[in-house]
Amino acid sequence: MKKTAIGNSQATTAAAFVTRIALAFGVLALIAVPTFALGTYTVDGDMSDWGVTLETASNYWRTYFVASSFTPSPLGTIDYTVEDRTPYYGESYDYEALYFDDTLDSIYVGVISSHNWNPSDNTILVTINGITKYAPDANAFAVSNLNEDERYRYNTYPNYFFEVSWSKSLFGEVEADAPVYVYANCWTPCDWDDRIHLCGTADNVIPEPTTLVLLGAGLIGLAVRRSRRCRV
Repeated sequence: MKKTAIGNSQATTAAAFVTRIALAFGVLALIAVPTFALGTYTVDGDMSDWGVTLETASNYWRTYFVASSFTPSPLGTIDYTVEDRTPYYGESYDYEALYFDDTLDSIYVGVISSHNWNPSDNTILVTINGITKYAPDANAFAVSNLNEDERYRYNTYPNYFFEVSWSKSLFGEVEADAPVYVYANCWTPCDWDDRIHLCGTADNVIPEPTTLVLLGAGLIGLAVRRSRRCRV
């Protein structure tokens, strides 16, 4: 009876140890899994993919965008910047906001501007790993005329949303938290409002499996060795 009790105790201890190892491995696996974007993107000029719904307010002189409505909701892994100022040279060259996000295989950029897209006037570029790609080289590109316009009493211009995507493979091996630089501008000389940029990070990457596999194998090996020692 005493040997049986000791044997049961050893078996219980071994089982508990294996369970702890399995839980530790599970936690490590969760840590290694990338933070996936909360949404998916279809390059069609629709801002709803970005969680952005523009709202306007008005006074005697103008109708303007509510600043808080530029913020994506939910924010998720989106990087963005807003430069919604009254441009010195008029609304026709104004860049309002710039957005960046990535998925496992693609890079996405969104731009709100009151200057409609013209390849001879506008540019959008992304730089990752020292590799720069421009909108004309994009895998997909779309422009939409926004329903909500920022209009001035004596200077009335509609606003547009540019949406661009590139294959992530064009930028080499993109690692987690890799720095990303995004820039958009209008070549027509005017005010600094016709230039907008942001510095973000690539968040959604496939994790390097080697370290995780080796660590997991080591933990499993320890569990097996402990279990064998308990049976002796």
